[in-house]
Amino acid sequence: MITGEQKPIDEIREMIAPYKRILVLGCASCVAECAAGGEKETAMLASTLRIAAKMKGEDVLIEEKTLDRQCVRDFVVLLDDIIERYDAVLSLGCGGRGSGSCRNISGSAYNPCHKHRVSG
Repeated sequence: MITGEQKPIDEIREMIAPYKRILVLGCASCVAECAAGGEKETAMLASTLRIAAKMKGEDVLIEEKTLDRQCVRDFVVLLDDIIERYDAVLSLGCGGRGSGSCRNISGSAYNPCHKHRVSG
């Protein structure tokens, strides 16, 4: 089983600091099962990042979307119509075997925000 643990919020903010248009991308599979990156966690992280940016006076667009599975190209293509809007993708996916599907989308920078591990 693959599980994920979110990186500290300060580390995540540092990763996205150079970008102005960010997509927080959740996954409704592995990390949703361990309550680390499903729809709810994606919305919470995006909201936290928006609040932090507003408190610092930063002009940043932060939106969120959750795919059924980030590791399956058939789901990743659902981003084709919107991905050009963003400078960076902040992924809450597990980083497992097929996560390269998301790493290769558009010209957006891909930033994983989980420490993941595989267990028995």
